Amino acid sequence: MVSGRRMLSEAEGGCYLEVETSPGAGESKVMERDPWRSALRIAVAAEPVSGKANQELVRFLEQLLHMAKGRISIVRGHRSRKKRIFIPIGLEEAARGLGLDEHY
Repeated sequence: MVSGRRMLSEAEGGCYLEVETSPGAGESKVMERDPWRSALRIAVAAEPVSGKANQELVRFLEQLLHMAKGRISIVRGHRSRKKRIFIPIGLEEAARGLGLDEHY
């Protein structure tokens, strides 16, 4: 990890995930870990119009982490490519579901 921040951090009742999105992709998928920005880069298969990209990002993460609809939420960055996401599960479980190693 290059910076002092982590892309996954503990929160009361779960964890926070730092994300940098690329809206308008052909399909939603995890692209790569960005250690310089301490974020997970995610391609989002929706345009950033009327919140559609945000909705697709949350839907994709819920599917990836096998969570019920409405459990994951965007805490910060609704109008930005950089977002902070709240996930109501522990760090290790989130890291496993996102395919991250122990250096998240």
